Amino acid sequence: MVIDRLFPKLKRLQLSAKLCFPSSAKPWVKLLIGRQEEINHLQELLLPHKAAHLITVDGIGGVGKTALALDVAHQIWHASTGETVTPHLPTFDVIAFVSAKQQYLTAGGLLPRTQTHSTLRKIFQEVSLILGRDDIRLTPFEEQADLVREAFGRQRTLLIVDNLETMEDKQGILSFLYELTSTVKVVLTTRERAIYTPIRLEQLAEDATIELIEQQAEEKQVSLSQKEVQMLYKRIGGIPAALVYAVGQRAAGYSMESILRMVPSADGDVARFCFQGSVEPLRGKKAHEMLMAFALFPRMPSRAAVTYVAGLETDPIEAEEALSQLQRLSLIRELDDRFRMLPLTREYALAELRAHPDFEKKAHERWVTWYLRFAQNYGGHDMEDWYKRFDPLNEEWENLQALFDWCAVHDRYDVLKVFWCAEEPGSIIDFTTLYGHWDNRLDWLNWLIDAAEGREDWLTWLDATASKAITLALMTRHAEAEKCFEEGEQYLSYAQPHIKVHWLINKVYPSVFKIGPKNREKINTQEYFDKALALLDQARDIVPHVPDAQLRTRFTLNINYNYASAFYWRGETAIAKGTFQKVMEEANTFGWQWLANGAQNYLGDIARNEGDYDTAERLLELGLRIAERNNEKRRTAKYKSSLAYLRQKQGRRDEALEWARMAYSDFSRIKVLGVDLEIKRMESLINTLESNRSH
Repeated sequence: MVIDRLFPKLKRLQLSAKLCFPSSAKPWVKLLIGRQEEINHLQELLLPHKAAHLITVDGIGGVGKTALALDVAHQIWHASTGETVTPHLPTFDVIAFVSAKQQYLTAGGLLPRTQTHSTLRKIFQEVSLILGRDDIRLTPFEEQADLVREAFGRQRTLLIVDNLETMEDKQGILSFLYELTSTVKVVLTTRERAIYTPIRLEQLAEDATIELIEQQAEEKQVSLSQKEVQMLYKRIGGIPAALVYAVGQRAAGYSMESILRMVPSADGDVARFCFQGSVEPLRGKKAHEMLMAFALFPRMPSRAAVTYVAGLETDPIEAEEALSQLQRLSLIRELDDRFRMLPLTREYALAELRAHPDFEKKAHERWVTWYLRFAQNYGGHDMEDWYKRFDPLNEEWENLQALFDWCAVHDRYDVLKVFWCAEEPGSIIDFTTLYGHWDNRLDWLNWLIDAAEGREDWLTWLDATASKAITLALMTRHAEAEKCFEEGEQYLSYAQPHIKVHWLINKVYPSVFKIGPKNREKINTQEYFDKALALLDQARDIVPHVPDAQLRTRFTLNINYNYASAFYWRGETAIAKGTFQKVMEEANTFGWQWLANGAQNYLGDIARNEGDYDTAERLLELGLRIAERNNEKRRTAKYKSSLAYLRQKQGRRDEALEWARMAYSDFSRIKVLGVDLEIKRMESLINTLESNRSH
C-alpha cells in the first residue's frame, strides 16, 4: 500500500489542507458520467452531522469505484482550499488517498503499480510522512495506532482506502479504521460487499454508457458509427473501465470485430483487471462452480435453477454460501430471488466454463434436465387461469432460447421434440400462441420439421407442420399455410388419431378466416364454408379413437368452437349463438377457460348485434377482465374493440372513442399476430367517431 504525495501543504483563505492523490486521478476532476446520484449520496454521507463513519463504495472491478471516490475528493479539496465556494460540500483539513491497487487498466493495456503495499504498518509509515510526524514512524509498531488516532483526531480528516479486498491485513486495518474518532471520515472502495454504510455501483445505464463511449471517442479522435456504439454497449455493457479500454483499442487501430472479441476474452487485459483478483481465490470451491453455472443463463436465473445446474440442489447450505460469496464479490446481484450477472461477467464465466470441460458437460445436462422439468410443470395446454402456467415460461423465455440454440448445435432432437410437439406434456405451442412469440416459433418449428424429415420421423414432422401451418394462418399468410397442409397430406394416413385430429383442426383455420365478410366479394365463401365443415366432420369422427379422455374432451370442444365460428362468419347467427353458449358452459366445466373466454367474446358481439346491450355489456366486461388477468394481449385488444362497437351502438360516443383508441394501441403493439385487419377496423371506427364528434 502506498500513499502518493503529489501536493505539499496548501494554505489558502486561512485553511490548511493536505492532499494526497495519485496521478491517475487527475482525469477524473471532471464530472463522472452517469454517477451523479452516487456522487450526491457520498457527498451527503461525508457531511459532519451524518453518523456514517465508515462508508463503502462497492462493485465489480472496473465499474468506477476509485473514480467515484476521487471525483468527490477532488470536489471537496477545491471547497476545502477555498478555490470554490460550494455550501453543500463538507470541508476537511486533511484528505489522504491510500491504495492497494496492483495494476491500472489504461487504453493501452494493463500497467503495474510501481509500489504496492497492503499492511497497517505501511499505512502508519506514510501517515507519519504526510503529517510531518516522524515520532510516529520511530515509535514501535505496537504503539503507532494510538499516535495516528491522536493525530487524526486533532483535525477533520478524509481518508480514502482503495481496493480493500487486496489488503493482506484486512481485518487489522478494518479494526483500526473502526476505532478512529468521529472527526475522521473513511471511504473504502472494495469489490466485496461490506456491512458498513454502502454505496453500490452497478453498470452504467444505457444512455450514460453511450454518452461515455461518445465522450471517449471524441477525446481520442475516433470516429464511431451509431451501430458500432450500440455493438460496444450490447457486448460490454456499462463497465466504464472496459469501455474506455475498448475505445482506446479502436484509436490504436484495432478493428471493431477484434475489439468485440478481445475485450470479453478471459485471458485479455480487461478480464484480468476486472475479474482475475475476484475469481482466483474461488477456484476449486463450490462458488467457482456456481459462477460457471450462471454462465448458461443469459437472463436472470432463479435461485432454484442455478443451484440445480451447479449441482448443489442436495446441499442447500453449500449453495447459499456459494451464492453469498459471489454476491460479496459483486459478481452477481440478487433481485427478487433471481440473480443478475453483467454481460462482461457472463463472458468471463463462459470462458471459465469452457476451461473446465468435465464440469461443463455435467452442467449442460443438468441445465437441460431442469428446463425439461420446468416445461412439464408450466408447459402444456392453456387450461384454467392460463397465466399461472405461462407467465413463468415467459419469464424464462430468453433462457429457453439459449437452451434451444444449444440443443440445435448439439443435435438434441429428443429435447426439442418435447418443447415443440403440440401434444407433449412439456409443449410450449399453446404458450407461444398466446404470448406472441411467433417468429421464434416459426424458426424452431422449421428446425424440427427439417430434423424430423432427415430422420424419417413422419409423425413428428406432421405435428410440427400442422403447428407451423396454423401459425402462418393466424399471421394471415394463408397461401403458405395451405401449402404446408398440402405437403403433409401424403403422410396423414399413417398418423396416430390425436395427430390426425390436431392436423384437421388446424387445417380448418385458413378456411374459417376466409369466410368472414371482408372476403365475400372476392371469393366464393360457400366453398370455404363447405370445406371447413367437411374437415370438422372428419375430425369429429376420429376423436372417439383418441385414447386419452382429457384430450378427447379438448378436441371435441375445439371442434364445436370452430363449427360455431364458421356459422358466425357465414352470418348464421342463431346456430352460432347456441353452439357458442354450449361451448362456453362445457369449456368452463372442463377447465379450459381460454376457449370459454373466446366463446364469450363472440356471444357478447352477437348480443350487441341483436340489440341486447345489457347482456353484451355483462359478457364483454367480464370477459375483458379474464383476458387481462391472464395477460392475453390479442384477446384483450379484441374485447376492447367489441366494447368500442357496443358503446357506439349505445350512443355513448366518447366512451366508444376511448375504447377504440385503446384497442388500436393494443393491436398496434401485437405486430406479429396477423392483426392488420383489426388495426384498420379500429382506424376506421376512430375516424368515424372523431368526425361525428366534430359535427
